[in-house]
Order: sequence, then C-alpha cells, then structure tokens
Amino acid sequence: MLAEPYKGESSKLPLIAWLTISGWKERWRRWLGGVKSIYTVAKCKKYIKGWSLPEFKKEALTDYERICKMLAAGDLTGLRQVVTPAVFSDLKRELKAREAGGWHSVRWALVERPPLKKVEVVHGRLVAINPKDDKSAFAQLTVRFKSQQTFAAYNAQKELVAGQPGHALAVEDVWVFERALGAPEARWRLAARLGLSQSD
Repeated sequence: MLAEPYKGESSKLPLIAWLTISGWKERWRRWLGGVKSIYTVAKCKKYIKGWSLPEFKKEALTDYERICKMLAAGDLTGLRQVVTPAVFSDLKRELKAREAGGWHSVRWALVERPPLKKVEVVHGRLVAINPKDDKSAFAQLTVRFKSQQTFAAYNAQKELVAGQPGHALAVEDVWVFERALGAPEARWRLAARLGLSQSD
C-alpha cells in the first residue's frame, strides 16, 4: 500500500490561482505535501540509526542497479529479498510475459553510475499502523533516477529480439522504497515502480 503516491512534478500555477478558492486550495495541498515529505525525512533521521539523506541516496542507487541486474537475469530468488510481496508478484508476471514473448536472455547495464545529483528524493510519506506510535510506521521515500543504460534481449537462438547492444539510452525511473521505522534490522525494499505523466 502506498500512502499518497507521487504523481510527478506539478505544473506551474497560473496567476489567476492567487484569486480563486480552488487556486488557494491547490497551493495549500502542495505546501502540505512538502511538509509531509520533510516530516518523513525527519522521522527517518530520528528512528533509523546513522540515517542521512546522502547515504540513503547511495543505498537507493545501489539497490536500483542491483534490482535491475536481477530482473535482467530473471533472478526471482534474489528479487524476493529486496522487494515487497506486491512488487514481487508484479515482477513474476513481467518475467513470465517476457518468456512468453520469446525473450530467452536479457543483457542490461548502466553505462556509468549516475552522480548523486541525478538521484533525487522527490516525495516522502509515512504509513502509520498506529498513529500514536511512530515506531509502528513505515517510511516511503520516492526516488527519481536519471541514467544512461544499455539493454538487449535475445531469443533461444541468441538472436536479438529487442533493444540494441552498445547503444546508450537516457532513462528516467521513479521508484518507491519502503522501510519499517521501529525495526533496527529492517532494510529498504522496493515498494513500487511508478509510471508518471509530466504533470498532475
């Protein structure tokens, strides 16, 4: 379950928004959304030992690359450990569809690891199991990754059926990572891969 899923960057409000009730309501919604993100980050700092935003971005990038590699390899055993059950079910369906479409093997790679400035935490929310106990909550941080990637898929005869080996593609992915706040041994897991429009 995602708490108030991120819907992409909002378009700039027109000047008339200063003069209408709906415009002020939208300004309030956007301001409150920003406050919720700051609040989520503050709770992560409070309850996750040694947590910081730069370190989280490094961890998220490592997980992003790791999950993409496992997905390309069809490694369901590995994927089960790093994604939520709902995402795992989606990935199993994706891999079955890939196999049914004649994709016998997939080669994927980052052309180079993107700098942290291209790893943006764009949204944060808490899922509260018990509103009176922060430690029962789950933090959800939405991360935008911008990178250059290569991708190629081959059939059982090793013939290229999709992608283009050696050709770098500019890719932008938006993923949601989730972690229990009150469990010291917990780790971040992939909770969603979002498909977004340009504005909400």
